[in-house]
Amino acid sequence: IRNCRKLKIAILDDHDFPYEGMLENEGCTVKYYKKYTKDINQPGQKLKSISLGEPDIIFCDINGIGEELYKDYKGLGVIENLREKHPFSAIYAYTGTPGFVTTKLKKETTIDGIFAKEWGADDFLMNFRKAKKRFSCPSDRWVFLRSRFIHLEASEKKIDELRISYVKSILLSKKLHQQLKMSPEEIKLLIQDHEKGKIDAIYWAKFGIKSTAEIFGIFSPLIME
Repeated sequence: IRNCRKLKIAILDDHDFPYEGMLENEGCTVKYYKKYTKDINQPGQKLKSISLGEPDIIFCDINGIGEELYKDYKGLGVIENLREKHPFSAIYAYTGTPGFVTTKLKKETTIDGIFAKEWGADDFLMNFRKAKKRFSCPSDRWVFLRSRFIHLEASEKKIDELRISYVKSILLSKKLHQQLKMSPEEIKLLIQDHEKGKIDAIYWAKFGIKSTAEIFGIFSPLIME
């Protein structure tokens, strides 16, 4: 099924980010933030983090981002906070000190990988395209989702139940599109109705997944807004 929207990328880096144009050429919408806190406009105002909206992929610098909130833990604190807010976004540390990430990050599954600042454009692009496949390739998508559910500490039994629903949804989507030429919106509505009652809504609600519509959005994030 053709993609109906562009991947949404959020970048947090206090320095210039050299690959914004490259990401846009890859069919992405890019938003760039030089800090993770809102401006202080009056005395006594508390520091608050900004909202990134609903990005698909987040690149977060480690040094120079988040120090005012997390001190020496820096961008790793930002990444942990972002992971709580965006459990199904792909989050990558974008850093010149990969060793700091691997030795200091409290939970390895908080991030989906590391992009090193010393990489050239070719290396960055090659690794970004691998990351991008997590939103379009069904098998890569499931590997990504499984890692996210494990991070959320979902049970293996429930993850397997969701895997079965995922496979059925992907197969049904392809059939409806190829044989019946149905639109993404029609497919979305049909699959939501098809999956209703087959997914343990009460169980998944505790992870912030409250409906079959949200399940479909996680399964096929590029089908519809």
